[in-house]
Amino acid sequence: QNALDFFRARFPKNLPQVSSATHGDQNKWYSANALRLHWDLAEGADHSYLLSQDPLAVPDEIPDRPEGKLAWMGDMEYVLPLDGIYYFSLRQRLKNEQWSGKTVYRVMFDSQPPLAFEPKIAEIEGRKYAVFSASDKTSGIDRYEIAEISRDIFGRAAKEQWKPAESPYLLQDQEGRSEIKIKAFDRAGSESIAVIPAAARVNWRLILALFLIFGAITVTSFWFFK
Repeated sequence: QNALDFFRARFPKNLPQVSSATHGDQNKWYSANALRLHWDLAEGADHSYLLSQDPLAVPDEIPDRPEGKLAWMGDMEYVLPLDGIYYFSLRQRLKNEQWSGKTVYRVMFDSQPPLAFEPKIAEIEGRKYAVFSASDKTSGIDRYEIAEISRDIFGRAAKEQWKPAESPYLLQDQEGRSEIKIKAFDRAGSESIAVIPAAARVNWRLILALFLIFGAITVTSFWFFK
């Protein structure tokens, strides 16, 4: 019975169904704050509507008339002020009839990326892992991606290759020579990036290359001036 009551409240009989060109899936989080809503108008009908973060809010029985920058009745535009879940409630009164119950359209909005986080390197059974955990205030963490970025002897970084990851993540570079980047995505698609720098080390290859170049220049100069 509770499920039936919920369905009737969500989809009342003879009420226009609300849709959105900007936030089309009521079960999905969005990062955009510009909301557009639409319903088909019935001839001679009055409408009362309300956008609220209270799921139990009910529009009053006073017909609403869009003014100023609002679009014509049936195409509404809002700028969502705060992150969270919103409910657009709509009631209709047909000619010579009473006000109907309400139909509800839910919008889930999260404009902020996940909070900053600090991944660590941990050694487990002799192997090195990246350990990480991020949090998000509104929609929650959806997934992670990781990239291990190596550098050549001249310090030039290789192309970033991102792959899905879960913590703890077994590192391919067990010597710690690569920079590690980790992306945390919230359920609205926003991301936050954390970095584990490459371990400091002496670049013997570069030193050897510079030594050989310096030696070649020295020998060439010696024979030239001689």
